[in-house]
Amino acid sequence: MTPDLSIIIPAFNESARLPTTLRAAHDFVRERANVVEMIVVDDGSTDDTSRAAEQACPATQSTGTGGAPDSAFALRVIRHDRNRGKGAAVRTGLESAHGELALVCDADGAAPFGEFGRLRDAIAAGADIAIGSRDAPGAQLAPAQPLARRWAALAFRAIRRQILLPGIRDTQCGFKLFRIAPIRAILPHARCDGWLGDVELLALAERFGLRIDEVGITWSHQPQSHVRPLLDAPRVLLDLLRIRRRVRAIRPGTSVRGEPPT
Repeated sequence: MTPDLSIIIPAFNESARLPTTLRAAHDFVRERANVVEMIVVDDGSTDDTSRAAEQACPATQSTGTGGAPDSAFALRVIRHDRNRGKGAAVRTGLESAHGELALVCDADGAAPFGEFGRLRDAIAAGADIAIGSRDAPGAQLAPAQPLARRWAALAFRAIRRQILLPGIRDTQCGFKLFRIAPIRAILPHARCDGWLGDVELLALAERFGLRIDEVGITWSHQPQSHVRPLLDAPRVLLDLLRIRRRVRAIRPGTSVRGEPPT
């Protein structure tokens, strides 16, 4: 049975938080009565992330490694043999998805699945990608980020907007909905394996003429982030410049929507 939606969760050492998020996803699917596949991409974890995922939903696991799910909610765990980074994990999930739409969300559950409707409405209105945002109108943060982390996020956003995607406020919120067909067309151009993979994917989408809508969502700060934007600032700056150079070097004759790119 072909799923209506694929939910993709990239996970690295998330054995503690992932089961709660998976149970919330299962409840969300049960309320919708749609066919949904859940894909957990274990990005070379050194803890029991894969086992935690399988034990959280033992009765819903897909029977195959590559086939479409055959129940209303099927769980598939894909393992990287080493830690490659969030960008690589997201690409693996998108390449493996069977749904017409794919929701990529973080393992920490910072954005409740109830916010899916806002992103779906944006897709229904014509967007190819709907990204949850902590800074767009309508966003609610409860609890908010600690002040130091908020400053770091604002500094990153200011630098990033000078280099890439000036029209997007929040590229890093881990709650994004994609139409699979057009996003698959640009995945071969993606190279960034780390947490800036979000920026690269959106920059490629913009380059290929896809419509990106930013949607304010409810979001709650979760501790234990793997990202340190200020400590990694020199590398982040270099990576942003590399992404811009690669994206600008692409000369698509037509967008993946069949229109001349702008």
